[in-house]
Amino acid sequence: MSEETIATIAALGHFNLEHVRAATEMIDQGFTIAFIARYRKEKTGNMGHGGLLRLLRLRQQVNQLQMRKAAVIESIREQDKLTPDLESQIQHAGQMRVLEDLYLPFKPARRTAGTIAVERGLQPLADAIMNGDQPLPLNQMAAGYIRHDQELHTTSDVLNGALMIVSECYGAHPLIRQRVRDLVWGEGVLTCSRGAVPEEHVKEFRDYFNFSEAIRQLPPHRVLAVNRGERKKALKVSVHVTQDILMEECRTLLVPQDHPYEDFLLQAIDDSLNRLVIPAISREVRKELTEAAECHAMDVFASNLTGMLMTPPVADARVLAIDPGFRTGCKVAALDEQGKLLAETIVYPHEPQCRWQDSKDTLRDLILKHKIELIAIGNGTGCHETEKLLTEAIAENDLHAKYTMVSEAGASVYAACPLAEEEFPKLDPALRAAVSIGRRLQNPLGEFVKVDPRCIGVGLYQHDVDQEMLRARLEEVVTNCVNSVDADANTAEASLLARISGLNPDMAKAIVASRLKDGPFRSRQDLCRIPEMDEFTFTMCAGFLRISGSENPLARTRVHPENYQVAETALDMLGYSLEDVANAEGLPGLRQKLEKVSLEEMAKSLGVGIPTLSDILFSLEHLDYDVRLQSPQPIFKSRMLVLEDLKPGMWLKGTVRNVVDFGAFVDIGVKEDGLVHVSQLSSKYIKNPTDFVHVGQTVDVRIVTIDRDRRRIALSMIRLQEPCQQHNATAAASSSSAASAATT
Repeated sequence: MSEETIATIAALGHFNLEHVRAATEMIDQGFTIAFIARYRKEKTGNMGHGGLLRLLRLRQQVNQLQMRKAAVIESIREQDKLTPDLESQIQHAGQMRVLEDLYLPFKPARRTAGTIAVERGLQPLADAIMNGDQPLPLNQMAAGYIRHDQELHTTSDVLNGALMIVSECYGAHPLIRQRVRDLVWGEGVLTCSRGAVPEEHVKEFRDYFNFSEAIRQLPPHRVLAVNRGERKKALKVSVHVTQDILMEECRTLLVPQDHPYEDFLLQAIDDSLNRLVIPAISREVRKELTEAAECHAMDVFASNLTGMLMTPPVADARVLAIDPGFRTGCKVAALDEQGKLLAETIVYPHEPQCRWQDSKDTLRDLILKHKIELIAIGNGTGCHETEKLLTEAIAENDLHAKYTMVSEAGASVYAACPLAEEEFPKLDPALRAAVSIGRRLQNPLGEFVKVDPRCIGVGLYQHDVDQEMLRARLEEVVTNCVNSVDADANTAEASLLARISGLNPDMAKAIVASRLKDGPFRSRQDLCRIPEMDEFTFTMCAGFLRISGSENPLARTRVHPENYQVAETALDMLGYSLEDVANAEGLPGLRQKLEKVSLEEMAKSLGVGIPTLSDILFSLEHLDYDVRLQSPQPIFKSRMLVLEDLKPGMWLKGTVRNVVDFGAFVDIGVKEDGLVHVSQLSSKYIKNPTDFVHVGQTVDVRIVTIDRDRRRIALSMIRLQEPCQQHNATAAASSSSAASAATT
């Protein structure tokens, strides 16, 4: 990468020049983002995963701009119209739209009214009119250009042709386009009216039939909604600007004082603005609005997906998984502590079979036989009817099992994929989905990585955004989550290992095959027994693969093998040993000892930077650290709530199921999710709800209003100064289950 590109990226991203240079060099050498972010912090100034991704996107944008500049310069040079001043303007263009404005007058044009007039020989007349150096009457000037073979039968035909040439010339003027651009962004108004589609097909767009809003105030979700209505022909959309000031500015810029053909040129300006410039800039602005809205929507998807993937695992518990259904029955699977399938069946408690008592007996028998502790119910169709069945079975038989709702998004997709067929070749796909639901409770990250992240569907307007961009963005999220958690080389499935830094699906399968053939890995160095594992791949992946059962406790930490010696020396300097690291009590007194030493001097003597030393010390202090465990566990319960149990002012615990621009949908244990409007998330101003809450988060919410007719619940997370009615602890603990999405 050129120094110019590096400098441009540093300036645009407000990065340190040396950090950008170091990061781009490592990326070009094949180092992964995850590895650089964790193990090369000194070189990048602790840029972090998000900063490195932003650097990559800036680099792509800069490269695209530079490639386009080269193409534009070459095109104008071939026309023999490139001047030093124009080339300088092109080279200094900092945005693609500025570059395209400069190129527009030289761009090979499609056949327009202006080009047709040029073909008919009217360019000299248009030039003479713009120059104003032959102050003759326009009709007299036009009379000399009448040519019947060119369809120029009258002076009116001639002057109309000249007007088209002048209009298009003005329409390509960079300053005029920029002024219109500024005006549309600053004062433009987007308006909507009803389209031609019958009313029964456009009910969802009724709010936009007589709608207008300033361009600069349009929120992203409204942009996407308007676009969808326009695509469905339910809406007619336009952009309006006030032209009085604009016309005066164009007159000053384009028409010299006392010009003999001022009226003609003003007519050309008016035609250029209304026919060419304003429509073109309006399309450009709407495209930029759409791109910004899509990016925002993807940010929301990414944030929600992160929350779902980083939900704390529920380890060491036997689970009964239920995939609810009406006609096809409820699919049931019993899993052991490691997610191994113990038993499966289908019960038919609902319409049309209505085997309610038989289904309760079957659930009771499975829970008792397999010593089930927790139950996972998929949150799809029939989940609350199935919840009622389960709570009756628990109460009538005095069972000690508790249950929770689990997202079943994408479970059916996984059930039909080759990976599921390979794992359960003889199992019905519907029962595979039930197994997946149970494993999502035991290890959400390990199970969700098996599904295309787009199928998980967390967010709004998923199908209104560029699907390839969405897929790439969500793949980034999944990869980042996996590498922030790490994987156990002795137990992780190939689908999870394939996301680890430096690995791919083939390498992941090779790791699984090696541990099945030669037994579990005893150290990270044992990974090198795999023929496909070269030195570079080992460097990339070793720190992200933990070795359960290793005699060396460092293999259960984030300390990279390249820093094992540093870690051992640091322990010795602080008066500890590796045996102390393996101690269940950790390193007692470490914080106090570190307060008495200089980290700078210690890092210098060890030959590492302070960020690396800090990470090593944290890892030594927190053996088997899992960032997911910093969040609360899912809410489990043994009885269900109904809408009639709720009262305004009641406080409940809930689980955030979805976060959108206007707030968060929270599962509080009844069939309907409640909505916490963005204004009710906090007493402080919250611009973006995803900055305040995330999917899977456990929150305390207060019921504000209940619309029992429309079955809508308004919630608040703001604590009132006056105490509200408190729900009792038992009910609060049983206040979470999945609900169908509420509407606004």
